[in-house]
Amino acid sequence: MARALREGNFARANEKAEIDLRRARLATHGVELEAVIGEDDSVWLSFLSKGLAAARAVGRVVTMPARQPITPEGTGVLISPRLLLTNHHVVPDAKHAASMGVQLGYEYDDEGGERQCTTVPLAPEILFLTVPASVLDFTVIALPEEFAEGNGYVPLIEEGGKVLKAEALNVIHHPGGERKRVSIRDNRLVSQDEKWLRYTSDTRHGSSGAPVFNDQWEGVGAGSSAPPGIGRRLGAAGAEAQAGPIRRATASPERCRTWSEAGPGGRPQSRRCRGGRYGRRGQRVER
Repeated sequence: MARALREGNFARANEKAEIDLRRARLATHGVELEAVIGEDDSVWLSFLSKGLAAARAVGRVVTMPARQPITPEGTGVLISPRLLLTNHHVVPDAKHAASMGVQLGYEYDDEGGERQCTTVPLAPEILFLTVPASVLDFTVIALPEEFAEGNGYVPLIEEGGKVLKAEALNVIHHPGGERKRVSIRDNRLVSQDEKWLRYTSDTRHGSSGAPVFNDQWEGVGAGSSAPPGIGRRLGAAGAEAQAGPIRRATASPERCRTWSEAGPGGRPQSRRCRGGRYGRRGQRVER
């Protein structure tokens, strides 16, 4: 891969069929393959607006038992207006999901202030689908019918050609359970097969389930932690990336104003929360 990057030649790391498939997909975005790995590291201005649109669909997955502090568990992404994708080891079963939620907009604003977020409880009674870490390590859970849409979503793409080895990737995540961050372009795909990807990136505990994007902001994967050192490919979702063992994140300091501690059946309701702070830069790991 190092030689492919040094020479600006994808053929050093990929098969011709893979390159042809990627070239065809890039053409649908009006992008030439040679521009992806060339010496010019600049991107079109639309890279920023498309990234911001994708980021709105990314949230912090938390445990939110009634009348107890919220605890961050990982990262999730909306794959439809009311379906959330994360890791199996973040939300392992419907029982756990019933006391969990996703915080959307848990980030800093343009002035560096703490943006007010919306915490939406998960609704496993509507839909809950999971595949264990030993197979694919993903969970899809519904959000309540009353969930106010408007955050957009990252659609699953069944077709191939979304990424090549040595190509740059982007990750939106909540490392350390902190406010939303983005690891931009200094992440490279190292290897892949039918189920797995490995790539390099700066991540920390709390990045599990984080969506991984190409430079066209198509979702190509979601961060995983099992087995160590390997990422996973999620069928229509594409490849899921791996960041090594991820332990349960420590709760950030948080001040919550609760709309309603519990609704029908004792289920926690939406909350608006403020708090948390940036942490130090995470380690670079090979995924």
